[in-house]
Amino acid sequence: MSSNSRLAWCKKTWFTLVLVCVGSLSLFAQETIVPYFYHAPVKTTSNVEVQNKNTHKSLQTLPFFEDFSQNHTYPVTQESADATRWQRSDVWINMTLSQNPPSMGVATFDGLTSGGQPYSAVAGSYGPADTLASMGIDLQSYGPSDSVYLSFFYEPMGSGDYPDLGDSLVLEFLDVNGQWINQWGIDGFNSVPTNTATFKQIVLPVNQANFFFSNFQFRFRNIATYGNNDHWHLDYIKLDKNRNYLDKVVSDESFIVAPSSVLKNYSQMPWNQFFANASNEWNNTISIPLYNNWAVPRNTSYGMYSYDEIGGTPLKNYIGPSIAVNPNAYAAPTPIDSINYTFSASLPSNAFCEHVICNKVYFNSGAPEYTNNDTLVVRQVFKNYFAYDDGTAEFAYGLTGNNALLAVEFSLNLPDTLQALKIHWAHIVTNNSNKLLNLKVWQSLDFVNGTSDVMLYSKKFAKPVYTDFYYDTINGFSTYKLDTPLILPAGTYYIGWQQLQSDVLNIGFDATNDFHQHTFYNTGFGWTNSTINGSLLMRPQFGSACLEETSTYNTELSCEKLYQCYPNPANNSINLKTPYPNNVLQLKVVNAIGQQFSVEGVKKVREIEISIQSLPAGIYIFQGFDNYLKKAFSTTFVKI
Repeated sequence: MSSNSRLAWCKKTWFTLVLVCVGSLSLFAQETIVPYFYHAPVKTTSNVEVQNKNTHKSLQTLPFFEDFSQNHTYPVTQESADATRWQRSDVWINMTLSQNPPSMGVATFDGLTSGGQPYSAVAGSYGPADTLASMGIDLQSYGPSDSVYLSFFYEPMGSGDYPDLGDSLVLEFLDVNGQWINQWGIDGFNSVPTNTATFKQIVLPVNQANFFFSNFQFRFRNIATYGNNDHWHLDYIKLDKNRNYLDKVVSDESFIVAPSSVLKNYSQMPWNQFFANASNEWNNTISIPLYNNWAVPRNTSYGMYSYDEIGGTPLKNYIGPSIAVNPNAYAAPTPIDSINYTFSASLPSNAFCEHVICNKVYFNSGAPEYTNNDTLVVRQVFKNYFAYDDGTAEFAYGLTGNNALLAVEFSLNLPDTLQALKIHWAHIVTNNSNKLLNLKVWQSLDFVNGTSDVMLYSKKFAKPVYTDFYYDTINGFSTYKLDTPLILPAGTYYIGWQQLQSDVLNIGFDATNDFHQHTFYNTGFGWTNSTINGSLLMRPQFGSACLEETSTYNTELSCEKLYQCYPNPANNSINLKTPYPNNVLQLKVVNAIGQQFSVEGVKKVREIEISIQSLPAGIYIFQGFDNYLKKAFSTTFVKI
């Protein structure tokens, strides 16, 4: 984001209402929404683990191809690109921020590290950001006469933030002398671009003799305002011989986004509540858009197999009819009829903590060259809470006005016991951890006069608790246990709070899942339905088990639990993660018998990289003092 764009945070066009910008704040009547300075690229609704550290060092050979769909599970859980083809990277592999991609999964460049933190904690900072660099590629047996070309698709903004002038994306090649040579670049825009929903393809020759050696590499880099800003998206990267400028056809048909949700009323809900009224909670149809990247029409079809993840019990097997899709065109086949799912008695009706239904979507015909995007597994997770959000906050939402009230609606299909409220507090520039609010549960709201609300519970003088102070997560939830659990009959209820000052408290806001019809606020003029499309990261939790997130009753965590070392054991260097950005530490290293050693560290946003090359092999302890928490800490690591 360029220096002349002081109000760039107000340029979002996600919503249909006109924005009125004051500094970096956007006003919707008494509702406020600001871009999220931090975000975590890991969808918290998935438990799939994908390695994202560079441990694979073997050279690549031609052809080199990447479509960023190697993870077949949605939500996508990759923090960086596949380590077999790429060096460790800070790009975000996702299926949500681009528009109309040629294939499911893109690499998104922004102003955030892979952990979701801005490269600088100073708001408005600007400079080099993400880098996506290939592993070494063996080109020593090739030369300029072999017509080696690199092609890729790119899109600015998509569903995110448009890059301003100065927010560039560049491509560089590594030559035999170890120099990175610029090959292509594009600058940002002085206003919202007109091509935000269109991917463009670039085809470039590798035609200089000094690129043909055994460890050739290419890399993409961007310049951005640090934070969740200035998005560029990449897809379909291909490097191969015997190509030319006109070689733009990718002979592939692909899924482009995740199928529509199998739940109608929530993104997640307790399994027992679902099972009690499955026909009303289950979506009658599931839509799965696809794209024909071929230069000719294609007849294709897809199927879907649904099953219970734990027991493998089949739920539905669907094979769709063949459809004709025009070249370079999208298609929306007839949605899958899912109304006749069979939820047999063998499925657990009391899977309270977690239950998962999987929908495996696949092409019945596809291109043999590109198979990564032919299959997609969508995991519908049922846990012991109701959620409208997808677990990721793109924005921060709040209310202006002293004593403002916020409420989120949910409905029980059978009696249950409310144990806690789960809230994701958006940790942006302002620290609100000392602000006060009264947490509330209502049986009903007076939408006519706003004076006859029926309140069931109130917890006075609660405070926002930021989970990133205590754990290595940005999108985590703080769990506020009720002093006395509420036994609730079936029916509709509301959870929320009353803020005790005029300050905006900033709760996480998911702009992807639109359930705004269930969000209400009262700033002294009666209850009003929210006008902002999206959903709040606030969830009611039921039952006595599985309170797995940060508890507000346990915020006095010892420093030993806040600091983590990785990799551990280590040989050359070790990273000490810190619980919040840019904290100041007094640090030393001692061995098991108390000898002290000098080490050098490079301070980053939320960690310190420390060289341990000079240390003999053995067990060591980091000892330090955290000036923010005013506590000493120690953590152990092993030098090998």
